[in-house]
Amino acid sequence: MNAPATTKPASAAHVAEAVLHAHQANRRVRIVGQSTLEHLRPEAEPDALLLSTRALNTINLVANDLIAYVGPGLDLHTLDAHLQAAGLFWPVSRLEAPRTIGGIVGSGRATASGTADGPARRWVLGAQLVNGLGQTLTVGGATVKNSVGYGLTHALWGSHGQLGAVTRLTLRLRTRTEQDTVGPVITQTALLQAKAVLRCENLTPADTNRVLDHISMAKARVKANDESRIVALYDDRKEAELAATKLQDSDLDARVEPLMETRPDPPALLTLRASLDPHSLFV
Repeated sequence: MNAPATTKPASAAHVAEAVLHAHQANRRVRIVGQSTLEHLRPEAEPDALLLSTRALNTINLVANDLIAYVGPGLDLHTLDAHLQAAGLFWPVSRLEAPRTIGGIVGSGRATASGTADGPARRWVLGAQLVNGLGQTLTVGGATVKNSVGYGLTHALWGSHGQLGAVTRLTLRLRTRTEQDTVGPVITQTALLQAKAVLRCENLTPADTNRVLDHISMAKARVKANDESRIVALYDDRKEAELAATKLQDSDLDARVEPLMETRPDPPALLTLRASLDPHSLFV
């Protein structure tokens, strides 16, 4: 089987051009970054176009306004280095190896650095994206109280690139404290070697000890700073599924990846896809 072709546009205009050509050729498009979690996604169709955002790694920091305009391909550590020099912080991290900002937003697997910072999606104020027709759209804004129209910026959180190709993100920042870090992480090497990944989300601080009691067989585990989620790696998928079942029986939010079956998209996402991606171009 031939591997899907990959294109690496260097600007938003080039992204729009690539998507338009894919639309005209009736080809599906899959958005990828540094592919940290790509092995947990369904295999791409052979004739699909892989559109990499890695070259879109710019940053424009407006320190006085507590705003940063970044490309989706910007690495989280690179962003944090720029912000640290200015005494600022983007209080969002994920429990896997930190990679691109676009991947953090698109996967939705991020968490706020502390309880007072949550939810994590509040720290993304706006975005520029290319829809399924190759048109460039701007959603959200550069102010916290920007409430004109629908909250499409929040819809991008966890959308896995199904709504469009993000070309720029507007991040909300805050003043940095001595305790601020990008958070505990599981390395990319450990992720690639694991047979299954167990995720527990929407936890309360009181839930974390209950979860840890059920995942003693995991070879690696890490919890968010605000204790809202836990990620554990397993060498045996059956052990991961057994732990997930016990957690679910205790009314805890747990799932094992790679998912063995796809779940239907919620109606709200289907409605957005119909408007932004009318031909279901993005997968």
